[in-house]
Amino acid sequence: MKQPHQVHIQIDGREPQAIAVQGDETIASLLARLRGELSGADHEPELLAVFTDDEEEEVHHDRKVCECGPHGPKILHLHRCRKVAVTVFYNGTETRDFNPNATIRRVAEWAKKQFKVDEGRKWVLRLDSADGEILDSDARLGKLVNSPACKVALYLTERCMIQG
Repeated sequence: MKQPHQVHIQIDGREPQAIAVQGDETIASLLARLRGELSGADHEPELLAVFTDDEEEEVHHDRKVCECGPHGPKILHLHRCRKVAVTVFYNGTETRDFNPNATIRRVAEWAKKQFKVDEGRKWVLRLDSADGEILDSDARLGKLVNSPACKVALYLTERCMIQG
């Protein structure tokens, strides 16, 4: 039996919470154990989509947690949204579905290609409007959405450096 280790669990839009995971624990048994133990984990475990930081595909609930990476996953992203509909505005509109574990950086790279912007300039994604909050490129889409909507509108803008 493998030794227990720490994993950070990020549920929907909440901050990650550390939890001890038993060596051979499956995703399903972890979800059942978390129900009521962690804030936000009070819904039916089988309804949660599970992702790791490094994998594009959803993790099956019968998989052992320790198998989700060479030393086990650092973060498990649990979300009621299996996909997030992302709409990006910039001289038009582009929409695409991403997993909730996708980073803002990944969405920005996709958006820059879609809009064929000058790659030599600094671009950022903003929330709610063209002058809204600049999103951290390492943030995950899952932090921005809640079920059942599972969608977000972002604005691609140049990063303005104010000098003066």
